[in-house]
Amino acid sequence: EMPWALKSVFANRFLTEPLLLSLYQKSHTGRALTNNTAVATIMASGIKDNVVPASARVVCNSRILPGTTPDDVLERYTALAAKYGGTVEPYQNMGSGPTSTSSTESAEFLMLGQAVKKLFPDALVSPYLTIGGTDSKNFEGLSKNTYRFLPMVLNPEEVGGIHGTNERIALEDYHKMVDFYTVMVQLWSAGKFPK
Repeated sequence: EMPWALKSVFANRFLTEPLLLSLYQKSHTGRALTNNTAVATIMASGIKDNVVPASARVVCNSRILPGTTPDDVLERYTALAAKYGGTVEPYQNMGSGPTSTSSTESAEFLMLGQAVKKLFPDALVSPYLTIGGTDSKNFEGLSKNTYRFLPMVLNPEEVGGIHGTNERIALEDYHKMVDFYTVMVQLWSAGKFPK
């Protein structure tokens, strides 16, 4: 459970939003939850160590917040590059926009919470913005709600390793994930939706 002081901060967001946003800005994960992100993933320029390159190329991977479109990001990059005499063009398919948000009132969300509580009894079930790209964009047309959820407990070091060098999960966590999805399938197939 959340301490009383924090509960009151979150319950009165109309007053405390500037404070909350400033707190989020203090961590990598917090910034990614409150801002569009960009990471230069491919960079190329010169071909010789003693010659100034005639051109350079940078590919940026962006994760964008709900309410933002890929065109908004392209416009921002174009304006930024123009300040330095550069140009911007979309890379390959330019990806997709953020996926839609899903209801926390639906039977499916309640069932997800039921499965979480069965395997992680101390967990607090709450909505969260997934900051990574997922395959969920491929399922949006099939369901009104698509939940992006990874049934794992990660420490900060493990979170930092996602898509990083030597990305891995502990065998115990892998087994717990299998158990979680087994519970989900059992609940779903039995039609045991919470009231």
